[in-house]
Amino acid sequence: MIQKLYATPWVIAISVRAPGKTYWIYQGRGQGWEGIWLQETQPPSAWRVVDRLIEFYRKRLSASSLVDIRLDPLDRLVHMDYQKWGATNTLSYYWQGRLAYLGCCYFDPDKQAFKIFLSWDQHSEICKQTYEDDSVAKRVYENAFAVLGLEKMSKNDEAPRPPQTDIWDVLVKAHVNNTEANSIKKDTKSRDRKMELFKKDLARVEQIHQIKQYLSSGQPIGEQLKIGDHSFKFKSEQTEHQRRDLIFQKIKRLQMAAKIIQEKMNELSTKKETVKSQKKVNTVGVKSVFPVMKLKEEATQAKAVSVPLSDKDKEYKIFEGKLFSLGVGMSARGNDLLRKEWAKKEDLWFHAASGKSAHVILKWKKDTGVISSEMIQMAGSCLLEHQKNSLPSEIDLIYTKVAQLKGVKGSAGMVTYKGEKHLKIRFNKNWREEI
Repeated sequence: MIQKLYATPWVIAISVRAPGKTYWIYQGRGQGWEGIWLQETQPPSAWRVVDRLIEFYRKRLSASSLVDIRLDPLDRLVHMDYQKWGATNTLSYYWQGRLAYLGCCYFDPDKQAFKIFLSWDQHSEICKQTYEDDSVAKRVYENAFAVLGLEKMSKNDEAPRPPQTDIWDVLVKAHVNNTEANSIKKDTKSRDRKMELFKKDLARVEQIHQIKQYLSSGQPIGEQLKIGDHSFKFKSEQTEHQRRDLIFQKIKRLQMAAKIIQEKMNELSTKKETVKSQKKVNTVGVKSVFPVMKLKEEATQAKAVSVPLSDKDKEYKIFEGKLFSLGVGMSARGNDLLRKEWAKKEDLWFHAASGKSAHVILKWKKDTGVISSEMIQMAGSCLLEHQKNSLPSEIDLIYTKVAQLKGVKGSAGMVTYKGEKHLKIRFNKNWREEI
């Protein structure tokens, strides 16, 4: 069973659990890191990154069973066969010089057929079609790699052997700066960029007074409204009072955001003063460009100066019902707080099956019986209503117990999960009244 997937700039790390032992399979991402090899430990958290590649891997491989790993004789093309949705799927990676290509032949439960993804030819007829026969899909898929020139390679093109020692020892020795000053200069530039972004966000958030002024004017509120940089869209059936209430909720969120941004700006200012004092000290030596200890120290400092939020300022909402309650995160941090502060291990966690969405947790009273399909429908409707960009009429959901979740260190609002179930729900606009 594949349990965890992490990424660094050089490798993808896949945790596979076998009876009595956990294996870490490392796959190079290219540019000198090519091939597949085993490691005893996971990559250090300070060096992990989240990007489109690891999101693709997690979408395809999470909660699946690894069946086989196939390498071509030159170690240039790897096929990973895995079991998911009751079918054997294949994810492939091809290394060619400084380039890399990604492909996947997978079963689509919605179409009840196989589909093919090729990173170098996403809009081809091969990728647009669906294949009911898995043998046909896999034959077309494996033949698609021929255009990349694998058959023309010679023995001289064999991929370099991956390091046999601990990979992180190799990285520390290979990626160094000669002076402390270079590292401090990079830190200063990064903080200055962040400070400018925070100032822009704060200026946008502080347009609250314009929104309040509009509300106090008593002007009627139409289905669309734009005040400063903030746009509002309302449903035709909503009353004037309901629309004003939604605008007041927006004001509360902006006030909360202003407080958080100001805290982060204060933290950056404190760190900047620390950097200035470091510049006065002449330090010569070799320093890793990934200073693990320094990152840990900064994380500790940020934790020490953070201010606990009061109940009214928490970044999640709770909707109390007679038989059950629903909690929904209003931000990435709010998703984490909802899970850590309010949820219990036996509660159910909901999320969109693909893409970003709010986290919704369903907590029911055990003495009222089991969770019903109506409860799940209302949890999905709550999630749909809190989608930031749109309000679709239906959505594909995944859900699992909170006990099956694990937060991703350093990435607010992100979790890994297992034992998930899938379903499609339609939006119920009356879910608040029926809860």
